[in-house]
Parts: sequence; structure tokens; C-alpha cells
Amino acid sequence: MCEYLPYITAIIAISGFVFSVWKYIDLKNREAKRLEYENFNKILSDLSGKMLNNGDIKLEISFFIGNIYQLLEFEQYKNISLPVLEYIKTVPMRTDENSAIHVHKALHEVINKLKN
Repeated sequence: MCEYLPYITAIIAISGFVFSVWKYIDLKNREAKRLEYENFNKILSDLSGKMLNNGDIKLEISFFIGNIYQLLEFEQYKNISLPVLEYIKTVPMRTDENSAIHVHKALHEVINKLKN
């Protein structure tokens, strides 16, 4: 039995190492998924705008359009993104006509890409 002790020890050490590597990779994958969802959630929050003290909602059009296009990076959450984008499309925008045209163009493109 003593002649097998080095082999058993080596097997235990290798198993511990493999398990540690597997747990490390699993932890990194979970962290990456958590960060990805936090980024997605931040984009949705940014699309909501900022409520001012007088009740108006402040939106920066270029930032708003950028966030709309950024949703294409999160295709796995399209079942959440599509209803939000469809809702935004129906909300009247208090901005100049040119900006509204660009926003609606971005909405249309992103919705079509997410549906396909």
C-alpha cells in the first residue's frame, strides 16, 4: 500500500488543482455575466432619461441614440429590449423635428435587427 501513496497523493493534488481552476473559471464567468447585466440595466436606465425638479425629463439626443444602438450588443436580452424600444417609439418627444427623426430612425433600425 505504501508504494501507491505517491500516486494517490499526486492524484489528489492534481484533482485539487483542476477543481480550483474550474472554480476560478466559473467565478470569472459569473462575474462577467453580472457585469454584462449591470451594463444592460444601466443602458435601460439611461434611456429613461433624468427627471428634473420641474417634472420634465432631460435627454441628450446623441447619448440617447447611442444607447439605442448599444442595445444591439445585448441580443440575449432582446425579449426585454424590444418592448422598451416599442414603448419609446410611441412616446411623444419634446425636441426638434430633426432630432426626433434621427431617434425614430435609430429605433426602427435596432428593432428590426433585434427581431431578425
